[in-house]
Amino acid sequence: MPAPTLSPPVPPPEPQPPARAATAPNSGDGSYLAHRAVQLLGAGAMAFGATLWLPPAEAGFYFMLLSLLGAQALLDAGSSTVLLSFVARAMRHLHWAAPDRLAGSAAAVARLGDLTRLALTWAVASSALALALVLPLALLLLRLRPEGVQIDPGGQITVCTIAALALYQLGAALPQVLEGTGRVSDVARMRALLDVLAYTAAVACLLAGNGLWAPAVLWSLRGAGQLLWSLAWTRRLLGRSRPRWLRRRLACTMAPMQGRLALSWTVGFLGLQTMVPISYALLGPALTGRIGLGLFLANGVLMLATAPVSSRAPELGRLGAQRAWRLFDDLAAQALRRSLGLALAGHTLTLLGVAAAGALFAEVAERLPEPSWLAWLALSSLASTAIQAIATALRACGREPFLAATLWGAALLPPALLIGAGGWGAPGLCLAHLLLNGGLGLPWALRLRRRFRETR
Repeated sequence: MPAPTLSPPVPPPEPQPPARAATAPNSGDGSYLAHRAVQLLGAGAMAFGATLWLPPAEAGFYFMLLSLLGAQALLDAGSSTVLLSFVARAMRHLHWAAPDRLAGSAAAVARLGDLTRLALTWAVASSALALALVLPLALLLLRLRPEGVQIDPGGQITVCTIAALALYQLGAALPQVLEGTGRVSDVARMRALLDVLAYTAAVACLLAGNGLWAPAVLWSLRGAGQLLWSLAWTRRLLGRSRPRWLRRRLACTMAPMQGRLALSWTVGFLGLQTMVPISYALLGPALTGRIGLGLFLANGVLMLATAPVSSRAPELGRLGAQRAWRLFDDLAAQALRRSLGLALAGHTLTLLGVAAAGALFAEVAERLPEPSWLAWLALSSLASTAIQAIATALRACGREPFLAATLWGAALLPPALLIGAGGWGAPGLCLAHLLLNGGLGLPWALRLRRRFRETR
């Protein structure tokens, strides 16, 4: 295994910060968790509404659209993680003197302004990539099956959904920078309120009989809302303008980490997000709807469970920059334990709920995932919770040691899914996902964490 990439040379260790540094008042644990809960409830209402109210062919197409919207991680290309790490380092010399005013050295203010400009530049570029790359792929998948061709107006729905994704990319730039400055709670509250509105409108589309338009409505409102909210912060974050050559030098400093992250996230997306398209192509839309619902439930619990560690990422970045490793390890371990506890509780309740719904309502049992193979997805999601917690902590320190693991996983997962689906249908597909995630991904992540501690 290749040695993990080391971060740039660091200054001599500084004095350990006081113990309260590990529990910053604006860490946003409660707000972040509330936002994830809103997302889980809203997405759950959409997923179950689509499963129960849409015809089987349309339900399969619906979950394929949701899978393609997962390309947001691909379009991000690691920029949010890199920005969080570099902004957190810049905040060593800055602080919020008032609710809306940054104070500190002029050099640090200017550096933060450069990071904000780079974030806006990437937002425009990633929005263009959504239209240039994801949209043609979505239209191709629509025409791959005869059932998809019969969906009217499938082409218009696909175009509007990917355009909404592009709008979301534009709106996400400044909130990411603000999270890095420590305003995690403010950003989480904004996103939670915005998602309440967006999910309400999306579920209203389902109730009105226009369920396939729901993803486009959801992501359009998210993007537009974040853009409007960001207007009030743009001037404060841009700060003083530095010479262009300094901004280029900063971009070059960030490029190695972002390059590794971009490659890692790209191959990870192409590998892990192939589950629904493979199911759509081999098993048909009806079974894809059930698999898509099962995958949504597993990923929904994962999204909620990783909130404790995601909300602490800016703080982990600051502790890593200060080389306060004892506090860093304590905070990372605490977040990991909370994430695993939430994941275990969430998956247990999900499995019990699906089993009870199938037993009590025979008319919907054939549209729900089978508890037997849903359990494989739950175990795979539990492994992903631990992997993401470890990765978040390491990446907050400006490192990306997961590239080799992601390359191997992306190379092995699609053929494993094809073999599993072709030989054993939906159970084989879900079991293959578990074997690769729990058998390869988790042990590799644990080894990377151990090597990080030995070499830092």
